[in-house]
Amino acid sequence: MSHLRNVEASPANYRASASGFFAELDRMQLEVREYLSVQPNE
Repeated sequence: MSHLRNVEASPANYRASASGFFAELDRMQLEVREYLSVQPNE
C-alpha cells in the first residue's frame, strides 16, 4: 500500500486504486467482530 501511495500522484486515482484494499479490510473486520460476538459453548 505504501508503494501505491508513493507512485500514484492523483488523490482520486489513489482512492480508486486503494478502494479494493479498504473493502477487503472492512470485510475482514466484520468477520472478526462476528466471530468475537459468538458465545462459546461451555
